[in-house]
Amino acid sequence: MNPAALHERRLQQRRGEVHDAVDEEAFERLAYGELKARAEAISALDLVPLLIWA
Repeated sequence: MNPAALHERRLQQRRGEVHDAVDEEAFERLAYGELKARAEAISALDLVPLLIWA
């Protein structure tokens, strides 16, 4: 196999892995923000100890 082609395949694989990791991180941050906003909107819930890592 051509070394340049192999190198390009590896680069594409790493780019895909990085893209997936960034997507997952963004989704988790958005989900956490939504959870926190909804929890704050419900005054009967005291979720501060659960959300302490904010």
